[in-house]
Amino acid sequence: MDLASISEKYGKKLDTIENISFSSFSLPGVGIEPNVNAVVSNIEMNKISKPIKGNNGVFLVKVINNKPAPEKTDFTEDKLSVMRNQASQVYKLFEAVEKKAEITDNRARYF
Repeated sequence: MDLASISEKYGKKLDTIENISFSSFSLPGVGIEPNVNAVVSNIEMNKISKPIKGNNGVFLVKVINNKPAPEKTDFTEDKLSVMRNQASQVYKLFEAVEKKAEITDNRARYF
């Protein structure tokens, strides 16, 4: 059975989405579907997947073309993202410690 006949049998839309990779944030016209992205990145060519439970429905996928991703050489954005994330985590930790310590601000007494 092919995807067209499955689509027709259940009365559901059959669509083609291009340029999906494991790191894709969302699927155009569908939304955020990390389970679908993971299956697409690991399924054999021209094989229909088992049903995939997604955030917006149940999906069947078939990879019809597979191009290797270009080799990444500039990691500047990745470094900045990691640094921002670490700074955010440190700030949250500091806030939690400050809250737990029950610090009282008495600076007004001295000025």
